[in-house]
Amino acid sequence: MLKSHRKKKSFFDLIVHTVHLSFFSFNFSVITGEYTVKGEQWIVHLRGIQG
Repeated sequence: MLKSHRKKKSFFDLIVHTVHLSFFSFNFSVITGEYTVKGEQWIVHLRGIQG
């Protein structure tokens, strides 16, 4: 009984860890994506000013 319970807990911990990890990596990619888009717009804007 105890052994199966421990196995269940470790499996649950693995799921939670995976969900957190994927959520964090998704947030990170969204943030970096926003920065690169803004950076590209800024470069285009500067080139437009320089003419």
